[in-house]
Amino acid sequence: MPCTGRYSEAFQFAEFWFSGWTILSTAEVVGVAQPNLIDNKVNFSDRGAVANQGMQCWNLTQGTDGVVTAVPAGNTITVGGVTWDADDHYRLSFLTTIERSTIEIAMDLAAGDIFAALGAVGACDCTFADWAATMLAKINIIDAGAYYHGQCGSPKFTDAMRRDYLEFAQDFLNQIRDGEVELCANATGKKFPAMGIARSASTTFDAARMTWVDDNP
Repeated sequence: MPCTGRYSEAFQFAEFWFSGWTILSTAEVVGVAQPNLIDNKVNFSDRGAVANQGMQCWNLTQGTDGVVTAVPAGNTITVGGVTWDADDHYRLSFLTTIERSTIEIAMDLAAGDIFAALGAVGACDCTFADWAATMLAKINIIDAGAYYHGQCGSPKFTDAMRRDYLEFAQDFLNQIRDGEVELCANATGKKFPAMGIARSASTTFDAARMTWVDDNP
């Protein structure tokens, strides 16, 4: 149900705030069921891969995952319980177990704010619209950024930036409570998340032309 768990994963949080903490690429092994992941496009050692620290790797093609147990060469890692076929797509996160658990605690705390907003409008038992989970993941990550302090570095906020991020998250939660945004499938609220482009004029002539076009469609 929507009001359980968190809405984002630790690797998404790290990539949103810090960038470079996740690799998405393709295995360059020869054959099938190979014990090592080889990718000549990446130097895992230089990027920070360390064995037995809880760094997660997913074989996205096969739907399996495990943690890095060995780094036998710069372009090679071993992932416990995972084998590799040629061209398997993978995702590797450089978060250690401690870093991941610290982030997850922050996101669990932040998820409570979302639960409160959904519960206020009876949306804890509905099926989400296709876009809703992604939007809530973003809110979960932004809200958690205010709580998180970890080894991989906290979001580098000024006080003004922190306030802006929290106001953005709070405004969206208020829109849920007020019924302006409805996250349940097939529901239509008074508003919906959107982005627009503001026109600007570099000269007084441009400004006059824009005004004329608006008045003479």
